[in-house]
Amino acid sequence: MAKKNVVKTIADASSCAAKLAEGKACTMAEMKATIRILNSALKTARSTAKAAKREARTATENFRGLLSRVGL
Repeated sequence: MAKKNVVKTIADASSCAAKLAEGKACTMAEMKATIRILNSALKTARSTAKAAKREARTATENFRGLLSRVGL
């Protein structure tokens, strides 16, 4: 019987995705867990990027406000 792989981290999910890209077999449970983990990681990355953009915009606005007070 084959060794049962439990996908719990993004690294595990990436290795399963690499196996699939090479045409090797993964169990249905591994594929489902991989999709779930990578989908969650994508959502987190998108929300983090939005937050970083928002913070950068606020910092830029604050900097411009300070420059206008100084008279530049």
